[in-house]
Amino acid sequence: MRLGRLLRGAVPVAAGRPLSPVAPPPVAAAGRLASRQAQLLRTAPATLQLRRTLCAAAAAAAAAAAAGKDRAGGGKRGKATGDGDAAPATPAVDPEEVLRAGKERTRESLERLDAKLAQLRVGGAEANMLDDLPVLVGGKRVPLSQLASVAAPSAKQLVVTVHDAALVGDVSKAIAAAPHMSLVPQVQGAVIEVGVPKTTKEQREAKAKQAAELAEAAKTGIRNARKDAHARLHKGGLTQDELKRADKQLQAATDAANEKVAALLEKKKQELLKG
Repeated sequence: MRLGRLLRGAVPVAAGRPLSPVAPPPVAAAGRLASRQAQLLRTAPATLQLRRTLCAAAAAAAAAAAAGKDRAGGGKRGKATGDGDAAPATPAVDPEEVLRAGKERTRESLERLDAKLAQLRVGGAEANMLDDLPVLVGGKRVPLSQLASVAAPSAKQLVVTVHDAALVGDVSKAIAAAPHMSLVPQVQGAVIEVGVPKTTKEQREAKAKQAAELAEAAKTGIRNARKDAHARLHKGGLTQDELKRADKQLQAATDAANEKVAALLEKKKQELLKG
């Protein structure tokens, strides 16, 4: 536009027709005009090329931004297939693995319950009846089985041999304080002789109550295992059908475990209360 006006300035026009000839400009003014026209003629191609370059750069930037947005959207929807449709995203968790982990925790709860119930006995002395009895040593509780060996020479007596003679007093004190046992230890050097009295009705009932507490603790462990597995399944990106099927299997495993707990408890209570 500016170049055209300058070029047209050399020949004044009005209403599309040349005006009357005018006197030529002074020599100095004419020289400056010619120099300006030559400068514009030289810079016009460069200015046009710059505009073209800037436009091309802007178009490339816009295309790159659009492509990045498409890739981000495609990552959320899943990998594109050959037909142009987005493939479903892979679930974050494997339902079978979650169920296996939940069942393993449930099995461990049942095994702990079975082992603890086996330690609740009445009617006679047994060598392992003091294995888990805690002994306070140096401010810490240590199982008696780590400090001494126990033998049952008769149904009414235990013989405890302490490995470290300096701990005989601590072991004897722990045996005397053993709950629901009414044991009377007698120290003979590094050996402790323990008389095992006949179990009373009150002691049997107390042990049955203890068995019920152990069973309740096992149920709590089973519930926690189910709760954690349920949470993982519902956050795993599963379909409704997969989730429904996994929940059903999880509940079935939980019900079976609780039935096992009830059976173990009932058997132990009968054993403890008879007599």
